[in-house]
Amino acid sequence: MLQRIQSVYMLLSALAMSAGMYFLPVYLVNETSVYLKEDGLLLMMSGLCAGISIANVFNFKNRRLQVVLNRIAIILSFVLFGLLMWDWIGQPEDVVVTGKLGMAMPLINVILIVLANRGIQKDELLVRSADRLR
Repeated sequence: MLQRIQSVYMLLSALAMSAGMYFLPVYLVNETSVYLKEDGLLLMMSGLCAGISIANVFNFKNRRLQVVLNRIAIILSFVLFGLLMWDWIGQPEDVVVTGKLGMAMPLINVILIVLANRGIQKDELLVRSADRLR
């Protein structure tokens, strides 16, 4: 159901992770762009986060499963960001490393998924209140 705001947030989350995978440089090493698609593990984690967000858009009937899968995607995004930071900090000291927008994509993903979880919780409260009235 695309008319729900949490579906829009999850689609934006998937777009952010996809853009971060292929189009946005993560950081620059001596003016050479480093992309997420160059590392298999990081690419797989990013794709998994985007896949979970896309799957949750079509899983609108089971709100509890959506929340659980979104929490898994949040954990994966934090791990991905940690691995990106570890890779960035682990560069030799004689090179100049500059962060780019691709480095922020896991954090943007977390923000969008948290907003989607808020929308899911509001829907769940609305359904519960409607069930009480019956």
